[in-house]
Amino acid sequence: MFHCLTWSGLLTLIERAACFAAYADNAKKTTSGRTALDFALPADLVAYLSELDQFIAREIKPIEEADDNIRFFDHRREWARTDFDNGGLPRHEWEALLRKVKNLADSAGHLRFAIPKRYGGKDGSNLWMAVIREHFASRGLGLHNDLQNEHSIVGNLPLVTMLDRYGRDDQKAMIEGSITGKYRITFGLTEPEHGSDATHMETTGCRQPAMVSLDG
Repeated sequence: MFHCLTWSGLLTLIERAACFAAYADNAKKTTSGRTALDFALPADLVAYLSELDQFIAREIKPIEEADDNIRFFDHRREWARTDFDNGGLPRHEWEALLRKVKNLADSAGHLRFAIPKRYGGKDGSNLWMAVIREHFASRGLGLHNDLQNEHSIVGNLPLVTMLDRYGRDDQKAMIEGSITGKYRITFGLTEPEHGSDATHMETTGCRQPAMVSLDG
């Protein structure tokens, strides 16, 4: 039997796989010749989790508990987040709240943790990111982290990696704005015949002198 896998579920599996791969680097041979994994977290990682928890309690929770902002996370969340009278777009107050929290996290040095130092990050590893995101998820929905829309005070910023590695110079110039919210970068994904399967997309794009034509 096949079951639907949501984006949040897929991301959790990816994060756990990355975590397992990182732990595997610490594998040790036992006297019986079997491989034993060391699941102990590095002391500095444990200390950072504590620092993040303190930041959440001090800066994030008071905002979440003010102005009935909990409506964005309890049983009312779909109606609170979605402007059904405007084509189902996210409500302005919801996106403004997320931006406010991201800015606080950025100022505190947390938002860019995983990206290169040259973009203001800390070169965070896959192990650290997997543990941090698992830790956040265990706290439940909140302004600190929401896997439904990939919001987090420790950002998962794959577009930064994509533009840094493969972007043209003019595209790399958009990295800072993609972090601060100046730019919103998207890509087409869903197709009628096979849904959200980026690997086997049939649609093609061809650059024309004044436009890009799509066929598929």
